[in-house]
Amino acid sequence: MRYFVLIMLLCMVGVMNAQPSLDVRLQRKMVEREQTASSYTRSSSANFETFPVLILTKQRGVVPSFEASSIINGIFSANISNEQLIELAKDTSLSRIVYATKHRLLTDRTREAIGANLVQSGYGLDAPFTGRGVIIGVIDEGFEYRHAAFRNIEGQSRVRYVWNRRIDGSQPTAEIPEGGDGYTYTEGHATHTASIAAGASVAGNAFYGMAPDAELVFIPSNLDNAELLEDAAFVADLAQGEGKPWILNVSFGSHDGPHDGLDLYSRTMNELLRTRGGFMVAAMGNEGGHKYHAMATLSPEDTEPKRFLLSATSATPLFDVWVQADDSLRHIEMRPFVLRNGTIDYEAVDFTSAFIEEINPDNHKQHASLSINRSELYDNGGYMPMGIEVRRIFPERALQNSDEFELHAWTDEGYGEFYAPDERFVRGDDQYLVCEGGAAVPDAIAVGAYAEANTTERINGTTVSFATSYPIGEICRFSNSGPYLGETQKPTVVAPGAVIRAAVSKRTPEFSARGSSLVESRSIDGELFYYGYKSGTSMSTPVVSGVIALWLEAYPQMTHDELMRIFSETSHPADDVLHWGYGRIDAYEGLKAALQLAAQTGIERTRQSDAPIAMQKEGNGWRILACRSVSQMSWRICDTVGRTLQQGLFGRLSQADEVNIPTGSLPRGIYILQIQAERSNIQKKFIQ
Repeated sequence: MRYFVLIMLLCMVGVMNAQPSLDVRLQRKMVEREQTASSYTRSSSANFETFPVLILTKQRGVVPSFEASSIINGIFSANISNEQLIELAKDTSLSRIVYATKHRLLTDRTREAIGANLVQSGYGLDAPFTGRGVIIGVIDEGFEYRHAAFRNIEGQSRVRYVWNRRIDGSQPTAEIPEGGDGYTYTEGHATHTASIAAGASVAGNAFYGMAPDAELVFIPSNLDNAELLEDAAFVADLAQGEGKPWILNVSFGSHDGPHDGLDLYSRTMNELLRTRGGFMVAAMGNEGGHKYHAMATLSPEDTEPKRFLLSATSATPLFDVWVQADDSLRHIEMRPFVLRNGTIDYEAVDFTSAFIEEINPDNHKQHASLSINRSELYDNGGYMPMGIEVRRIFPERALQNSDEFELHAWTDEGYGEFYAPDERFVRGDDQYLVCEGGAAVPDAIAVGAYAEANTTERINGTTVSFATSYPIGEICRFSNSGPYLGETQKPTVVAPGAVIRAAVSKRTPEFSARGSSLVESRSIDGELFYYGYKSGTSMSTPVVSGVIALWLEAYPQMTHDELMRIFSETSHPADDVLHWGYGRIDAYEGLKAALQLAAQTGIERTRQSDAPIAMQKEGNGWRILACRSVSQMSWRICDTVGRTLQQGLFGRLSQADEVNIPTGSLPRGIYILQIQAERSNIQKKFIQ
């Protein structure tokens, strides 16, 4: 424990000498690293991997004395060794050093789900908007850079840049590489999410994305906070330099943090989004049904302690407790324990370095972390569950001694779950699971998943059905629930997120052309490209990213507040706000609202000026939306042999005006709708 002990001494000295503070995560990582390195030689542990960190200087303009990337407002990112950390801990020009939490991809762990056709007309929007002029940055793992889905109609790549963060010292390149990014065990996650957001139709296939003309930036990422801020800044620089709106698609997350948006990373990312005019669309996560959260309250009348207990199923059981009082006071006495033969035991395990407590400098809340190697919990042929006992204390300076205090505890996938074998322990649940790294950023659009359909055909011709498990129109069982401890509503909206069919990568080591989740292949110039289905809020998130790109094409100057207004006014609500947020996203109604906002702010034409109308088919007719001023629009409905059955004429339409073409009087059959607006002729076949 040589590095950990030295760092702890520096922390204590730093309090007196104004040296930088080290956050709990960084201290915890030092402990975990020492435990992991204990089986190595001293020389090999000295060369252990570096720490990704965020560094906060005391004054703007101060630059760290080693290689670091500037993010915003005196905040830098870097990768540092144990020795560099010790030197940094002595630097009085720095305020804080924060471990950059690493996140994980959020595909559903069971790979099960239901069908959702992302053909625009099938999803509910048959519009001329295609995301042209909008940049979508996809931060993910598992790219096939040159998949045909990312080409334009001329066959040229729409990928503007690739920045492979897996390669140390890499830089963004406009020369799009062959192959993939080298990440394993991702099952082409990045290719799938990018295709859902902005994939084009390949050789007439139906599995294209919401914004098939959007420009793309691919960033294969290690998914740590420091790197994510660098990635976001790069996409912002590119978009702002060209005067284009931009979106980050974030289909990953974790539960390591306060879940209130006040940590250094979340505040920095939020400031970057606000000041640089970008939008982050982030997955809520797929831990629904898993007890990764537990909650308790302590009032002045509580004489008995509350106890959070974690199952000993992980190699490194870990959880955090956060007290919801932001007055920088210690209101709760916390004490680690193990459950030994049904008895609460405080002495059986030495928790000296495993239990770390602080007043968090970001949100001023009392916080504790407990993490230990499971081998330390072994006893008499089994592993003992560990926990934290909490008891109310009354600090003299507290102004709210008479109030109740709420406590929240989180663990994460792979670290165990909260459980209560009897009434002595707090029961776990699956609420308050707004993922850190993305969804918990205050301005992030947090996306949940619901079932749009529940069958799909595989590439071998067999059909897979999940009709019993996933009823149509209901929230997917894996989709995380709020509420959020910050000031905004999360989830924001929901979108289809189960067995979503889109492009997959053949460039990952685990790919098989006979894979059971494949649904189609297409040959272009002798090369095969593949499509498959995946499930998770990772998939519902790019649906929303692509739809927002359509809206931004119509109204490029849209602000975050205006986007939230569109969600609140046009989404289809449900009573269960904790899972549905504002409700199901409605691409058509949102587009109409975006066009209305554009007209109100004086934007007379959209980026795609040759598209006069957008259309939506409903049961008894077509809704026609004017994308710009139209002097006259004529229409007729024919049968399949060309006989006119209905026709009509609309006079001048202003931008965002809507008219309706009824079809309810038609008998069942196949028909063709023909529309002439300005110099555009539009023809749609439909079934009544």
